[in-house]
Amino acid sequence: MLDHWDQNSTSPGERAADHSHDVNEEFWYIIEGEGHVEHGADGRDSPPATTFEVGPGSLIGHPKGLHHTLVAKTPIKWYCLCMNRYLSEALESQESAQAAPASRL
Repeated sequence: MLDHWDQNSTSPGERAADHSHDVNEEFWYIIEGEGHVEHGADGRDSPPATTFEVGPGSLIGHPKGLHHTLVAKTPIKWYCLCMNRYLSEALESQESAQAAPASRL
């Protein structure tokens, strides 16, 4: 379920969205420009596990828990699409409430 999206722009040489998610999947769709995506280890402290080039029309998926970032070679515009971001939080809250012991009257 898509529950959040936004459009982003990144200048050449910039690192965008250098992070990971604990509870949701994320997808990026490149509208224009070129760069590369780094998947895996935190790119600030260690080399990434995987690096691949992206350009217009690229669709990149990031499973929950996977560190990811986008590095622009040229000015780049891209959509960020988050899947189940708020749904996951709601389900966890509901599960916690159901797991709580019932109080006695």
